[in-house]
Amino acid sequence: MLCEQLTLQPGHSVDSEARIYVCGPKDRTIESVQGSLRGPQCEFARTLAAEHPVQRLSGQPEQEHLAQVLITDPCYWTPQLPFRYELNLELQEAGGKIKTKTHQIGLRRWGTNGKHLWLESKRTVLRGAGVDLAHFEETDAVRQDQTALLVSIPPNGLCDMASRLGLPLVIDMCHSGASLDADLRRLTWNPAALIALLRPEQMQSTYQSSMLLAQCIAASTTKSEATSVECDLYALELNPGELPPLWLATCQKPVLAIRRGTSYSDLLAGRMYSDRLQRELAPQFDFSGYFVAT
Repeated sequence: MLCEQLTLQPGHSVDSEARIYVCGPKDRTIESVQGSLRGPQCEFARTLAAEHPVQRLSGQPEQEHLAQVLITDPCYWTPQLPFRYELNLELQEAGGKIKTKTHQIGLRRWGTNGKHLWLESKRTVLRGAGVDLAHFEETDAVRQDQTALLVSIPPNGLCDMASRLGLPLVIDMCHSGASLDADLRRLTWNPAALIALLRPEQMQSTYQSSMLLAQCIAASTTKSEATSVECDLYALELNPGELPPLWLATCQKPVLAIRRGTSYSDLLAGRMYSDRLQRELAPQFDFSGYFVAT
Protein backbone atom coordinates (compact mmCIF):
# COMPACT_ATOMS: atom_id res chain seq x y z
CA MET A 1 0.00 0.00 0.00
CA LEU A 2 1.11 3.53 -0.76
CA CYS A 3 0.62 4.73 2.83
CA GLU A 4 3.00 2.02 4.05
CA GLN A 5 5.78 3.63 2.01
CA LEU A 6 5.67 6.74 4.20
CA THR A 7 8.14 7.17 7.05
CA LEU A 8 8.88 9.77 9.69
CA GLN A 9 12.28 11.36 10.17
CA PRO A 10 13.10 13.46 13.24
CA GLY A 11 14.61 16.88 12.68
CA HIS A 12 15.93 19.57 15.01
CA SER A 13 14.54 18.96 18.51
CA VAL A 14 15.01 21.24 21.52
CA ASP A 15 12.90 22.12 24.56
CA SER A 16 11.06 24.94 22.79
CA GLU A 17 10.35 23.29 19.44
CA ALA A 18 10.67 20.12 17.43
CA ARG A 19 10.57 19.40 13.72
CA ILE A 20 9.62 16.16 12.01
CA TYR A 21 9.61 15.25 8.32
CA VAL A 22 7.21 13.05 6.40
CA CYS A 23 9.24 11.08 3.85
CA GLY A 24 7.91 9.25 0.81
CA PRO A 25 9.05 6.90 -1.95
CA LYS A 26 11.63 8.00 -4.49
CA ASP A 27 9.52 7.04 -7.51
CA ARG A 28 7.35 10.18 -7.21
CA THR A 29 4.11 8.23 -6.76
CA ILE A 30 3.04 10.75 -4.08
CA GLU A 31 2.46 14.22 -5.49
CA SER A 32 1.73 16.09 -2.27
CA VAL A 33 0.99 15.70 1.45
CA GLN A 34 -1.10 17.86 3.73
CA GLY A 35 -2.76 17.45 7.10
CA SER A 36 -2.32 18.25 10.77
CA LEU A 37 -0.70 17.03 13.98
CA ARG A 38 -2.78 17.28 17.16
CA GLY A 39 -1.69 16.68 20.73
CA PRO A 40 -0.16 15.75 23.03
CA GLN A 41 -2.16 13.07 24.79
CA CYS A 42 -0.95 10.91 27.68
CA GLU A 43 -2.80 8.51 29.96
CA PHE A 44 -0.63 9.51 32.90
CA ALA A 45 -0.64 13.32 32.68
CA ARG A 46 -3.06 16.15 32.03
CA THR A 47 -2.35 17.88 28.75
CA LEU A 48 -3.59 20.81 26.69
CA ALA A 49 -3.78 19.75 23.05
CA ALA A 50 -2.82 22.04 20.18
CA GLU A 51 -2.93 21.61 16.42
CA HIS A 52 0.07 22.02 14.13
CA PRO A 53 -0.20 22.11 10.32
CA VAL A 54 1.62 19.72 8.03
CA GLN A 55 3.58 21.98 5.68
CA ARG A 56 4.23 20.80 2.12
CA LEU A 57 7.83 20.92 0.94
CA SER A 58 8.50 21.47 -2.75
CA GLY A 59 11.58 20.96 -4.85
CA GLN A 60 13.04 18.23 -2.67
CA PRO A 61 15.45 15.90 -4.53
CA GLU A 62 14.07 12.40 -5.11
CA GLN A 63 11.04 13.34 -2.99
CA GLU A 64 12.62 12.19 0.28
CA HIS A 65 11.03 14.97 2.39
CA LEU A 66 7.44 15.51 1.29
CA ALA A 67 6.34 17.65 4.23
CA GLN A 68 7.33 18.90 7.64
CA VAL A 69 5.65 19.70 10.94
CA LEU A 70 6.95 22.31 13.38
CA ILE A 71 5.78 21.64 16.94
CA THR A 72 6.13 24.42 19.51
CA ASP A 73 6.51 23.55 23.19
CA PRO A 74 6.74 19.83 22.41
CA CYS A 75 6.17 17.05 24.91
CA TYR A 76 8.64 14.24 24.31
CA TRP A 77 7.93 10.53 24.74
CA THR A 78 9.53 8.75 27.70
CA PRO A 79 8.56 5.53 29.52
CA GLN A 80 7.52 7.62 32.53
CA LEU A 81 5.37 10.03 30.47
CA PRO A 82 4.60 8.52 27.07
CA PHE A 83 3.22 11.60 25.30
CA ARG A 84 1.81 11.00 21.82
CA TYR A 85 0.36 13.05 18.98
CA GLU A 86 -2.24 12.18 16.36
CA LEU A 87 -0.94 12.72 12.83
CA ASN A 88 -3.60 13.06 10.12
CA LEU A 89 -2.31 13.01 6.54
CA GLU A 90 -4.00 13.45 3.16
CA LEU A 91 -1.93 12.11 0.29
CA GLN A 92 -2.40 12.99 -3.36
CA GLU A 93 -0.99 10.45 -5.79
CA ALA A 94 0.58 11.43 -9.09
CA GLY A 95 -2.62 10.34 -10.86
CA GLY A 96 -4.78 12.57 -8.65
CA LYS A 97 -6.22 9.92 -6.31
CA ILE A 98 -6.52 10.98 -2.66
CA LYS A 99 -5.69 8.70 0.27
CA THR A 100 -5.67 9.35 4.00
CA LYS A 101 -3.56 8.05 6.88
CA THR A 102 -3.96 8.56 10.63
CA HIS A 103 -1.35 7.42 13.13
CA GLN A 104 -0.40 8.02 16.74
CA ILE A 105 3.24 9.09 16.90
CA GLY A 106 5.69 10.21 19.57
CA LEU A 107 8.48 12.77 19.62
CA ARG A 108 11.63 11.23 21.03
CA ARG A 109 15.15 12.43 21.84
CA TRP A 110 16.95 9.11 21.90
CA GLY A 111 20.47 8.06 20.97
CA THR A 112 23.91 7.18 22.24
CA ASN A 113 26.52 9.19 24.11
CA GLY A 114 29.81 7.32 24.06
CA LYS A 115 29.23 3.97 25.79
CA HIS A 116 25.83 4.98 27.17
CA LEU A 117 22.25 5.08 25.93
CA TRP A 118 20.82 8.56 26.17
CA LEU A 119 17.13 9.52 26.55
CA GLU A 120 16.09 13.11 27.22
CA SER A 121 19.69 14.14 27.99
CA LYS A 122 20.04 11.47 30.68
CA ARG A 123 21.78 8.13 30.77
CA THR A 124 19.36 5.23 30.72
CA VAL A 125 19.94 1.54 31.46
CA LEU A 126 17.38 -0.90 30.06
CA ARG A 127 16.38 -3.97 32.08
CA GLY A 128 13.87 -6.56 31.01
CA ALA A 129 13.10 -9.99 29.64
CA GLY A 130 12.02 -11.86 26.57
CA VAL A 131 8.27 -12.00 26.02
CA ASP A 132 6.10 -14.55 24.25
CA LEU A 133 3.77 -12.25 22.32
CA ALA A 134 1.07 -14.92 22.18
CA HIS A 135 0.68 -14.85 25.97
CA PHE A 136 1.73 -11.33 26.94
CA GLU A 137 -0.57 -9.37 29.24
CA GLU A 138 0.33 -5.88 30.36
CA THR A 139 0.14 -5.20 34.09
CA ASP A 140 0.60 -2.06 36.18
CA ALA A 141 3.61 -3.68 37.87
CA VAL A 142 5.39 -4.11 34.53
CA ARG A 143 4.99 -0.42 33.80
CA GLN A 144 5.88 0.73 37.31
CA ASP A 145 9.10 -1.30 37.23
CA GLN A 146 9.91 0.30 33.83
CA THR A 147 10.49 -3.17 32.43
CA ALA A 148 11.69 -3.30 28.83
CA LEU A 149 10.34 -6.00 26.54
CA LEU A 150 12.59 -8.14 24.36
CA VAL A 151 10.31 -9.29 21.54
CA SER A 152 10.31 -10.76 18.07
CA ILE A 153 8.92 -8.51 15.34
CA PRO A 154 5.71 -7.23 16.97
CA PRO A 155 2.34 -6.60 15.31
CA ASN A 156 0.99 -3.06 15.10
CA GLY A 157 -1.37 -3.62 18.04
CA LEU A 158 1.42 -4.45 20.48
CA CYS A 159 3.54 -1.54 19.21
CA ASP A 160 0.64 0.84 19.80
CA MET A 161 0.00 -0.52 23.30
CA ALA A 162 3.69 -0.29 24.24
CA SER A 163 3.92 3.27 22.93
CA ARG A 164 0.74 4.29 24.76
CA LEU A 165 1.82 2.77 28.09
CA GLY A 166 5.52 3.62 27.94
CA LEU A 167 6.92 0.08 27.62
CA PRO A 168 10.31 0.15 25.83
CA LEU A 169 10.69 -2.43 23.05
CA VAL A 170 13.94 -4.11 22.05
CA ILE A 171 13.08 -5.98 18.86
CA ASP A 172 14.87 -9.12 17.68
CA MET A 173 14.89 -8.84 13.88
CA CYS A 174 17.58 -11.43 13.23
CA HIS A 175 15.09 -13.66 11.41
CA SER A 176 13.67 -10.88 9.24
CA GLY A 177 14.55 -11.73 5.64
CA ALA A 178 13.56 -9.81 2.54
CA SER A 179 11.02 -7.85 4.61
CA LEU A 180 13.71 -6.20 6.78
CA ASP A 181 13.42 -2.71 5.28
CA ALA A 182 9.61 -2.87 5.34
CA ASP A 183 9.66 -4.00 8.98
CA LEU A 184 12.03 -1.18 9.96
CA ARG A 185 9.88 1.34 8.09
CA ARG A 186 6.71 0.19 9.87
CA LEU A 187 8.29 0.21 13.31
CA THR A 188 9.69 3.74 12.95
CA TRP A 189 6.18 5.14 13.57
CA ASN A 190 6.20 3.77 17.14
CA PRO A 191 8.15 5.67 19.83
CA ALA A 192 8.37 2.57 22.06
CA ALA A 193 10.47 0.78 19.42
CA LEU A 194 13.92 1.78 20.68
CA ILE A 195 16.40 -0.84 19.43
CA ALA A 196 16.52 -3.42 16.63
CA LEU A 197 18.76 -6.47 17.02
CA LEU A 198 20.38 -7.49 13.73
CA ARG A 199 22.90 -10.02 12.48
CA PRO A 200 26.15 -8.48 11.15
CA GLU A 201 25.16 -9.14 7.53
CA GLN A 202 21.84 -7.35 8.09
CA MET A 203 23.58 -4.14 9.15
CA GLN A 204 23.98 -3.26 5.48
CA SER A 205 20.26 -2.47 5.18
CA THR A 206 19.79 0.71 3.15
CA TYR A 207 16.89 1.98 5.28
CA GLN A 208 17.84 4.67 7.80
CA SER A 209 15.75 3.80 10.85
CA SER A 210 15.05 6.06 13.80
CA MET A 211 15.65 3.01 16.02
CA LEU A 212 19.16 2.27 17.20
CA LEU A 213 20.63 -0.72 15.38
CA ALA A 214 22.41 -3.29 17.55
CA GLN A 215 24.82 -5.83 16.08
CA CYS A 216 24.36 -9.24 17.70
CA ILE A 217 27.64 -10.72 18.91
CA ALA A 218 28.62 -13.81 20.92
CA ALA A 219 31.00 -14.33 23.82
CA SER A 220 33.51 -15.68 21.27
CA THR A 221 33.31 -12.61 18.99
CA THR A 222 36.62 -10.77 18.81
CA LYS A 223 36.99 -7.01 18.89
CA SER A 224 38.25 -6.92 15.30
CA GLU A 225 35.27 -8.97 14.12
CA ALA A 226 32.76 -6.72 15.90
CA THR A 227 34.32 -3.40 14.89
CA SER A 228 34.49 -4.39 11.22
CA VAL A 229 30.73 -3.80 11.01
CA GLU A 230 29.21 -0.33 11.55
CA CYS A 231 26.45 -0.24 14.19
CA ASP A 232 25.05 1.92 16.99
CA LEU A 233 25.61 -0.61 19.78
CA TYR A 234 26.26 -4.29 20.48
CA ALA A 235 23.84 -6.95 21.71
CA LEU A 236 25.90 -9.61 23.49
CA GLU A 237 24.16 -12.99 23.61
CA LEU A 238 25.36 -15.16 26.49
CA ASN A 239 24.63 -18.82 26.99
CA PRO A 240 24.32 -20.14 30.57
CA GLY A 241 27.68 -19.88 32.34
CA GLU A 242 29.32 -17.66 29.71
CA LEU A 243 30.97 -14.35 30.56
CA PRO A 244 31.47 -11.33 28.27
CA PRO A 245 34.75 -11.04 26.38
CA LEU A 246 37.19 -8.78 28.20
CA TRP A 247 37.42 -6.24 25.36
CA LEU A 248 33.83 -5.15 26.11
CA ALA A 249 34.93 -3.77 29.49
CA THR A 250 36.56 -0.83 27.68
CA CYS A 251 34.25 -0.72 24.66
CA GLN A 252 33.18 2.80 23.71
CA LYS A 253 29.80 1.73 22.31
CA PRO A 254 26.74 0.82 24.40
CA VAL A 255 26.31 -2.89 25.09
CA LEU A 256 23.19 -4.90 25.89
CA ALA A 257 23.81 -8.20 27.70
CA ILE A 258 21.22 -10.91 26.92
CA ARG A 259 21.40 -14.11 28.95
CA ARG A 260 19.72 -16.92 26.98
CA GLY A 261 18.46 -20.15 28.53
CA THR A 262 16.82 -18.55 31.58
CA SER A 263 13.53 -19.95 32.88
CA TYR A 264 11.05 -17.60 34.56
CA SER A 265 7.33 -17.75 35.25
CA ASP A 266 6.36 -14.26 34.12
CA LEU A 267 7.76 -10.94 33.03
CA LEU A 268 8.25 -9.61 36.56
CA ALA A 269 10.30 -12.68 37.46
CA GLY A 270 12.30 -12.14 34.28
CA ARG A 271 12.96 -8.57 35.35
CA MET A 272 14.35 -9.84 38.67
CA TYR A 273 16.70 -12.14 36.78
CA SER A 274 17.89 -9.21 34.64
CA ASP A 275 18.73 -7.29 37.82
CA ARG A 276 20.66 -10.36 39.01
CA LEU A 277 22.56 -10.47 35.72
CA GLN A 278 23.60 -6.86 36.19
CA ARG A 279 24.92 -7.65 39.68
CA GLU A 280 26.80 -10.71 38.39
CA LEU A 281 28.61 -8.71 35.71
CA ALA A 282 29.43 -5.70 37.92
CA PRO A 283 31.77 -4.08 38.59
CA GLN A 284 33.93 -5.26 35.68
CA PHE A 285 31.25 -4.62 33.07
CA ASP A 286 29.06 -1.52 33.09
CA PHE A 287 26.61 -2.13 30.26
CA SER A 288 23.63 -0.17 28.96
CA GLY A 289 21.09 -2.95 29.21
CA TYR A 290 20.50 -6.34 30.83
CA PHE A 291 17.99 -8.90 29.57
CA VAL A 292 17.16 -12.55 30.09
CA ALA A 293 15.35 -14.84 27.67
CA THR A 294 14.40 -18.49 27.48
